[in-house]
Amino acid sequence: ILGVLGAHHGSAKGLCRGPEGTYLSGGRDGEILRSGGAGAASRWPIARTIVNDVALDPSGRRFASASRDHGVRVHDAETGAVIASYDAHPCSVKTVTWSHDGARVVAGYYDGSVLLWEPEPGTAKIVSPVQGHSVSQVSVLRDGGLVISSWNPEGQVVLTDADGTVREILGGAEATEAAARREIASASLAHFACHAVVDEALPLDSALLLSSAG
Repeated sequence: ILGVLGAHHGSAKGLCRGPEGTYLSGGRDGEILRSGGAGAASRWPIARTIVNDVALDPSGRRFASASRDHGVRVHDAETGAVIASYDAHPCSVKTVTWSHDGARVVAGYYDGSVLLWEPEPGTAKIVSPVQGHSVSQVSVLRDGGLVISSWNPEGQVVLTDADGTVREILGGAEATEAAARREIASASLAHFACHAVVDEALPLDSALLLSSAG
C-alpha cells in the first residue's frame, strides 16, 4: 500500500482520476471525495443516498456522478458544484461515463435503461438496449457507439450505435477474446476491468484482463 488517500463514511463505490494528480471517489455516504495531489482533501455531499460512480470528462474540468436517488449530475472538478443534473428517469443510476469529445454523458440504470444526455444544450434520450437486466457498466467507443455489460446470467455484452440501436450481442462463448480485442482497438482503451472504472478502462462483467498491445 503506497498510501491512504481519504476515507468515506462507509464503503467507496466509484473511483476515477481527478484533475492535477487527484482522485475522485463516490461512496455509500452520498459524498464525493477528492483526495491526493498537493492540496487538502475535499468532501462534497451531493446525494441523499449512495453515489455509485464518478467519471472525469476528457477536459479535466468537469466530472459526472451517478447516484441511487435517480440523479445523474455534472460537477465542476475544482469545487464540486453541480453544473447540470438529470433526474427525470425514475430509477437508481448504476454507472456513468463520457463520450470521447466530452459532449455527451452516458449513464446506465438498474432497470436496464441507458441515458444519452448532452448537458449543453440539454437534450436527453432514454434507450433500452438491455432488456430485463440491470446495466453493470457502459463505455463509449471512438465512433460514439456503446459497449454495455449487464447483470445477465448469460454474460451478455451489448454493442450499440451512438443512438442506442443494438449493433451486436455477445454472450457466453460468443464473447471471445478476438471480439474483445477488436473493441479495445476501436476504442483505444487500455484494459478490461471488473466492476470498476480506471481512467479509460472498458469495464465488463469479466475477470479477463487484456492490454491494447496484446
